[in-house]
Amino acid sequence: MNVDLGFLSLQQLNALPQKFLRELTMGKLKLVQKRENRKYYYTNFRHPLTGKIVGISTKTSNLKEAQQFAAEHLIQLKGSKLAPEVFGDYKLSDAIQRFIEIKGYTKTEHRLIYLNKQLGKYRLCDISYDLVFSEVLRPKIKSGCKYSSINQYLRFLKAVLTKAKKWGWINELTELESLEEVTQIRTRVLDMETEYPRLISKLPKYLINPVNFTLLTGLRKSELVNLTWNQISPDFTELTFTGNQKNRDTSTTTLPHSASAILKSVYGDNEYFVFSNPETKNGSLGDFKKSWSTARKNAGIKDLTFHDLRRTYATYIYKTDSDLKAAISKSLRHKSERSIKSYIPEENKQQQVIVNTVVNDAIASYMTH
Repeated sequence: MNVDLGFLSLQQLNALPQKFLRELTMGKLKLVQKRENRKYYYTNFRHPLTGKIVGISTKTSNLKEAQQFAAEHLIQLKGSKLAPEVFGDYKLSDAIQRFIEIKGYTKTEHRLIYLNKQLGKYRLCDISYDLVFSEVLRPKIKSGCKYSSINQYLRFLKAVLTKAKKWGWINELTELESLEEVTQIRTRVLDMETEYPRLISKLPKYLINPVNFTLLTGLRKSELVNLTWNQISPDFTELTFTGNQKNRDTSTTTLPHSASAILKSVYGDNEYFVFSNPETKNGSLGDFKKSWSTARKNAGIKDLTFHDLRRTYATYIYKTDSDLKAAISKSLRHKSERSIKSYIPEENKQQQVIVNTVVNDAIASYMTH
């Protein structure tokens, strides 16, 4: 006998005879469904508070066990008067598990693992800011974790709770206030006179042109790795971004002559990617984090990230002409001129052509080929 109980109201559930409920627990009635691409059976219930249909995973691929699970929840729903008591039995671990399934994470998300470890045993309706502070925030603060990193845990928790509310598992969202972050401006740049020659001498050959190109253009690492020839103009003078950078905007940048020269020198090395690594499967640069770290250490350069090359680009332009804030911001493809403050504290303004002139004069002059 196939019965869809998801559309029954609480009053209708209360009218069900005890014999019918006994048949449910014996697995004689079909209460569950299973999609082809899903591992577990699921069952539907109408939320008595919101009236919405709520899909619940039975967490089992065994039909009899799934029907038993659905029957127990149906009986619980029938005997309950308040919706929060019915759906309050769901724990945070249940919500995190379903959240991961829906998001389809291919890699382990360590923040969700930590949240599950600290709060997974608690019911969703019992999650409060005081509980989160004592079990998540305070241990992280004591361990010396930065506020910006701690707030990432809060963002994940908020996302899980928001989904739980959408599923009908909780009635209200717990208000979780983020910790106030102290913005620290990083000022580390590559010294072109003393550090640059040492770094270039230790870099693997395939990374020399990408590093030089980054210093001449201020590209982000992700933009550099994913840079393709269809973004480059036929005369190698312009670079077009079509939403693969941080701010997702489409923009075209005029390249300095020194950067155009690098493009001409690598043209033909790879049919698709501008910069390539012969050791990767698709020929792209890939994740060169290990190669970068090794070269930096061998060159005796401390505390220098690849992103600091982007900061170096902006800093050397500013040192040459202190009236170019807007031009630098545009060249770095920032949405707001104010965001340049994370690279250059002072204010200045001019145009891209002047920036390119400065790049050729102030940065390219240091480069070795």
